[in-house]
Amino acid sequence: IPQLLDHSPQTMSYSLFLSNRYSSDTLTLNLDSTSLEKLEKRFWSKVEKTPSCWIWKAGKYSDGYGQFRVAHRKFKAHRVAWALAHSTTTDLFLLHSCDNPLCVNPQHLRAGTQVENMQDREARQHTFHPKGELNPMAKFTLEQIQFIRASTETTENLAKKFQTTIRYISSIKSGRRWTSFLI
Repeated sequence: IPQLLDHSPQTMSYSLFLSNRYSSDTLTLNLDSTSLEKLEKRFWSKVEKTPSCWIWKAGKYSDGYGQFRVAHRKFKAHRVAWALAHSTTTDLFLLHSCDNPLCVNPQHLRAGTQVENMQDREARQHTFHPKGELNPMAKFTLEQIQFIRASTETTENLAKKFQTTIRYISSIKSGRRWTSFLI
């Protein structure tokens, strides 16, 4: 629960401080209990809670981490989860014990330094990038890629069908995209 500023029954004011690790973007929200509940409800409605990880199902940054908007500003979803769970944010890195950038389970996050983050990365041999639909930024499944490559439909029709650009469909069909899964 974010820090309680004034706990008189009439006002119940909470302060929630959010920050992004890689920018100077910070935001302090002073919320009444109703507004805080709405923010929490909106945030957690975008999460699928599995027995281990709590997976962010909404917008994503290009690095695979979840993205959540608060007051017209974007924040990494795991940092918002941390702030909601710990009543504060941190200027440190937030390290995932599960090694899943889409996980927002506060129990899987711990604050650490850049050195600890790099040591953690090396220990997990996290120098590879997941391929295909295992990549958190994947737009298609392997089944869809196989369909696109085998299709005789025009790239224009396929682009409309899959709600993407003609250029992207063309790069899939030619093998410039999804190169690990050529059929």
